[in-house]
Amino acid sequence: MTAKTSNDKFNYINEQKYLNDEKFRETKHEYFEGEIFAMAGASRNHQRLTTNALVSIANHLKNTPCEAFSSDMKVRADKGEKYFYPDLLVSCTKGEGDSHFEESSRLIIEVLSNSTRKFDKTLKRLVYQSIPSLEEYV
Repeated sequence: MTAKTSNDKFNYINEQKYLNDEKFRETKHEYFEGEIFAMAGASRNHQRLTTNALVSIANHLKNTPCEAFSSDMKVRADKGEKYFYPDLLVSCTKGEGDSHFEESSRLIIEVLSNSTRKFDKTLKRLVYQSIPSLEEYV
């Protein structure tokens, strides 16, 4: 994919507008090079797996400088060209930077579903692996 400009024939939105608008939307959207994509709701099993992983990891991180976040925390990647909502992330920045997204994730976990499996295992994985602080993508 190549970066889109405001001259392209779709509704290009710049990074700042995306971030501002996302704070007030009822539905979460991921951002990819000027395009936004609505997030679908998760199944009961997907939510169960995510919650169990979050609880286990959060308990493991007690008394450390790191925190675990669920799918409501965005990850900023590729110099602001891409924002995703992973199912779980771990950060050790202790509130540095913007409070609505994370740029220095150490761990990112995506619970695969039939509708997202291919994207999560290919392009999204490559984007995540380009984050300098990332130690593990699951």
